[in-house]
Amino acid sequence: MKTPRFTLLILLTFLLVITSCDKEKLEDYKLTKDYGTANFAIDDTKDLVDIQFTTNSSSRVSASACNGVTVTIDNNDTFSTPDTLTIDFGSSNILCYGKLRRGKIIAIRTAPYLESGSMTTITFENYYVNNHLVEGSKVVENEGQNDDNNVTFSISKDVQVSLSNGNTVSWTSIRTRTWLSGNDTPLDLSDDSYEIQGSSSGSHSNGGSFSVEISTPITLDLNCWSQGSCARVSGITTLTPPSGNVRTIDYGNGTCDCNRTITVNENSYEVTF
Repeated sequence: MKTPRFTLLILLTFLLVITSCDKEKLEDYKLTKDYGTANFAIDDTKDLVDIQFTTNSSSRVSASACNGVTVTIDNNDTFSTPDTLTIDFGSSNILCYGKLRRGKIIAIRTAPYLESGSMTTITFENYYVNNHLVEGSKVVENEGQNDDNNVTFSISKDVQVSLSNGNTVSWTSIRTRTWLSGNDTPLDLSDDSYEIQGSSSGSHSNGGSFSVEISTPITLDLNCWSQGSCARVSGITTLTPPSGNVRTIDYGNGTCDCNRTITVNENSYEVTF
């Protein structure tokens, strides 16, 4: 016959296991949400740069990144490359394309945007998005046309985002961005759409590492972005945290919004970035 003390020990052990599992699920959810927030802070830097570099020389000055932003282009009159672009949001937050920004984005482009082999290196100086500090670099290379005659870009990131909640997310990634529509009007980004594929790996400040795979290609609609909403309107990202339990981030069904669905062990949570 089992003693009450033995029974109590079994019960406490069971509760400890359940609590440990719940804590692990909670930490994995936090990591997934933090990664989504960090990625949201940096996902449109290429578009901010392109809206300046792809306008013609006569309209570059008027193509301000947003009210109160100072844009400097070294070769603004000659349009020659290599060229350097600085987008200075100042030291106070400015609402620009749906996000609060301050600090600087600096980009160096080696050749015209549409020229195969053109490379754009993007770095940051005291750059904050929604009060999250963005550091590191992003390199975009025009790889020419694919078999479907669509221009493709390879995008590599080595970035770190220090979130306002005290957590830090760092990751590297290699992705391919395919230009699906709007390439016949390169001076108008609002009719552009892209497809993104690729993977990344990184770490969270709580000591956990993770890997990310775009399991369903992400659709990027820059018309949504030009209206101040999120450009990523569909697609699914699969994130594998330290526990090995896969989580997914669903970017939606094509609607211009910033609503996302995080699914953890068949439990879904609606979040807005």
